[in-house]
Amino acid sequence: MTAVRERYPEAAQVTIISVADGRPFPKLIRKIAEQIMKSSYNDAVKNLLPGRDPEHYVLITPDWDGAVFKALGVEDVTKQIAIAVINKQGDIVGTYQGDDAPAQALALVDRAGV
Repeated sequence: MTAVRERYPEAAQVTIISVADGRPFPKLIRKIAEQIMKSSYNDAVKNLLPGRDPEHYVLITPDWDGAVFKALGVEDVTKQIAIAVINKQGDIVGTYQGDDAPAQALALVDRAGV
């Protein structure tokens, strides 16, 4: 998220991972979903500041069966983005889903004590 990365520019401060909802994709067409994710990855890499290592700044992973979303209590991400902040100890600091995701993400990251 841009707002979080502006306040915490270094990947060592905050790791941002995009979890792609793979539940709508049956196994037979997962290759299509993987191509979409690859395209998103390539677009994000193009926008990195010079010298930034994509392996630290652009992390996209699929959740094919919804295990991550379920663990976070997130049901549907088709209409609104959901965010979750997990601290260094692996505890869920909080989740948010709604129109104010950038501000809420910052508040949760701040609460995590970064």
